[in-house]
Amino acid sequence: MNTRILTASVCGGAALFLLGFVMYDLILGTYMKAQMVQYPGLFNESPNFVTLIIANIVWAILVTLIFDRWATISTFLGGLIGGAMITFFMGLYFDLMNVTFMHLFNSFTPVVIDVIAFTIIGALAGAVIGAVLGMMTESKPART
Repeated sequence: MNTRILTASVCGGAALFLLGFVMYDLILGTYMKAQMVQYPGLFNESPNFVTLIIANIVWAILVTLIFDRWATISTFLGGLIGGAMITFFMGLYFDLMNVTFMHLFNSFTPVVIDVIAFTIIGALAGAVIGAVLGMMTESKPART
């Protein structure tokens, strides 16, 4: 991995971390907890921030590698669209698998809200990753 990919991944991971906090704690925290079936010990008293940070960086590395190696995305808008597409399908997959095997929610509505929230977070983090990749693209000398 080069500096460009690492920088974009760290910036994307930071965006995921901050956006996740805003979306899932400040905006949706109370609603989502009220919609969940309560099991003793389901939630930790406080999150494990080490694994949370690692998870966000891992997700950002995956998106960065997809953008850089295969999709050649290196703009804010391209990252916004690419990030939204990747996280929509991954979020939908993850939530549908949870619904398939676990009884976590009182209805299907929180699943839909979670997919939408995750897509928004992924779109914005993808935009950050795309913009950073674009800013760090090595300019090639003009041909004469």
